[in-house]
Amino acid sequence: MSTTGEKLKAVRLQKGWSQARVAKALDEKYTTSVSRWETGRARPNTRQLERLSEVFGCELKELMGSDGAANPAKMDESEKIRALNESIVKKNLRIQELEAKVKELEARCKDSEDQALELMLAAEDLKNKLEKADSSKVKRLKEENDQLKKLMFEKWLKEELGKQLKSA
Repeated sequence: MSTTGEKLKAVRLQKGWSQARVAKALDEKYTTSVSRWETGRARPNTRQLERLSEVFGCELKELMGSDGAANPAKMDESEKIRALNESIVKKNLRIQELEAKVKELEARCKDSEDQALELMLAAEDLKNKLEKADSSKVKRLKEENDQLKKLMFEKWLKEELGKQLKSA
């Protein structure tokens, strides 16, 4: 029958994972832990085996070998409780991390909404200013046109009067 280390190595190789990737997934500081488990120089504890089964997506019994590594039946109650408490603490920390990330994303969305609203208000303000500028420009052009018409009429009138005076 295979040992836990042999089974762990077989599952790891089947998944195409390196020892470093396994160590990182378990938040282990050193890849030597995984190497020592696989070679039988050390045994993973129950918490580590449970995490390995989660990471690899397999049943815990698939990883446990004939060496009885982290066999729940051989654990005393205090070790089981400690392992469960550690698992709960890690999961609570993960939940807190995710909640913080959600709050951060919500804040970013709020900032983006505020920025979009500011841009819309600025665009509306520019539109109003352009309309006012256009209407005052049109008014000024109409006044200039009226003055030009008046000057042209006066010039024509003088010419006509001049012609009549000459012919008289």
